[in-house]
Amino acid sequence: MIVKLFVLTYKEKSIKRDLMRSLIIFFLFFLLPSLAFCEKIIIKLRPDTTVEAVLGEVMAKKKYLSNNIYVIQIKKGVDVSKIISHLRGDPRVIYVESIKKGRFKGFDTLETVFSIEGGDYEGQWYLEMMEVQPCWYLSKGQGIVIGLIDSGVDYNASDIQGRILSGYDFGDDDNDPFDLNGHGTMMAHIMVAEKNGYGIAGIAPQAIILPIKINPGGEDTFETDRLVEAIFYAVGHRVSVINLSLVLEEYSEAVRDAIDYALFQGIVVIAAAGNDGLSKVSFPASYEPVISVGSVDGDGTVSLTSNYGMGLDLVAPSGLPGIYTIGLNETVYLARGTSLSAAMVSAICADMLGANDGLTPSDLFNFLKATASHPLVWEILSGYGLVNAKRAVQKALGLPVGEEIPYLSLNLISLFYPFLPYPYFTFDIYQYQYIWIDALRASPAPVDIYLEIFYPDGRSAFLTYGRDGLAQLREERLPLMRGCVFDDLEDFIPVMFLAFSPYDEAMKADMPSGSYVWRMEIIGNGESIEEYLQTFYLFNHY
Repeated sequence: MIVKLFVLTYKEKSIKRDLMRSLIIFFLFFLLPSLAFCEKIIIKLRPDTTVEAVLGEVMAKKKYLSNNIYVIQIKKGVDVSKIISHLRGDPRVIYVESIKKGRFKGFDTLETVFSIEGGDYEGQWYLEMMEVQPCWYLSKGQGIVIGLIDSGVDYNASDIQGRILSGYDFGDDDNDPFDLNGHGTMMAHIMVAEKNGYGIAGIAPQAIILPIKINPGGEDTFETDRLVEAIFYAVGHRVSVINLSLVLEEYSEAVRDAIDYALFQGIVVIAAAGNDGLSKVSFPASYEPVISVGSVDGDGTVSLTSNYGMGLDLVAPSGLPGIYTIGLNETVYLARGTSLSAAMVSAICADMLGANDGLTPSDLFNFLKATASHPLVWEILSGYGLVNAKRAVQKALGLPVGEEIPYLSLNLISLFYPFLPYPYFTFDIYQYQYIWIDALRASPAPVDIYLEIFYPDGRSAFLTYGRDGLAQLREERLPLMRGCVFDDLEDFIPVMFLAFSPYDEAMKADMPSGSYVWRMEIIGNGESIEEYLQTFYLFNHY
């Protein structure tokens, strides 16, 4: 009985204490004039309480975000700063803060250059500086989803057609994240623009963008509650990378909380260091688990406008003489700034994940750091140095870092029937890559594919796969594939897998550099039906 009375007394005291807190907030609302500029707050509560119990009469509207985090609209006339000060002493509140402002730009658009008609790599000096083109032999970020939290994306742009998912506009609270500002569209092109002979080539041209707009209309600023909501949205839509080419005016506990949740879910977060030329990295890039990226010029020196100091991890080449990227209305701009740097590193992370999707955020950072220009020495201006796409992807694959990237080149005469009797085609092996077959006609039934390789010395062997999934060259006439069906006119069949993983080292020794001939044979119902395979070509990267 004594215990029961004690519990009852404790509950009564707790109720009285909570009631008193609500009354204090009530009096703050009715008796004090408004001194605050902001009418919204972000609050995170302990699981055993409610916003109604904590805020009482001062709450005009609430919106639940995630993980017990709420955005609260405070009634007009309330001194929000006093409300926040009082709530910080409430044990039911984990944290509370006012809404803060953030911005995208602070990067320079140096000039408008030319229309969309140009050519891949024209002016893209940064690709060579980061060894991006060799990286494409190993990975183009195939299928990796990047959450681009920004000003939206012009998803009608021809260079990124098919690379943009349906996202959301938290700035205007609708499901159309179309870009009215241009910043997000520029970032999207840096990351995933198709390598198609005009415009520019993205660093991860087979990755996918989930556009998440957080600014109202075409404004250059946004509020932190929109950013927090966008991060949770990205996590819920299973992105692998979150790009934050943006800065906040000050630290936000709610943004940090959302980033922690994304990292816990295995999503790597990359952010721009800022473009003020200050010895202070902007938030959220300054938050330790976030990969923060500064800028260097084309000569390798740190850009004068790039923020630096504690918290800076890496740099990417987005300074002078400027970076070509594509904005609204498919206009090509010459721009610079750490927003572009962050987008570059996000795309490299997509390339790494495209090669090895088992990497964690910690793995990605460690591999980027280990393959940067000075991995053993952190410097105040450049962190661990300039990122290197080729080396980072090699590290992700467990390949020797720094070696020349394997590739294979097909003799051009072999592309044009009847210059060489079909179905014989010559090809030169310098190193190793894919060969693909384009099936131009549907097959009537399952077929078996045989690929015979003729060596420079006259020997021949059949390419097949062992039980371990590794490619092998065998003297016996064994099929490359059994039971293949070409369902439509655009089926692609991987014919030779001589690159990275799975990889048979013995195969490299078996096929030294030289000129080879291959012969493809398609067998269906015991008969050769080679006419069903009409075009052979390399799925090439250049």
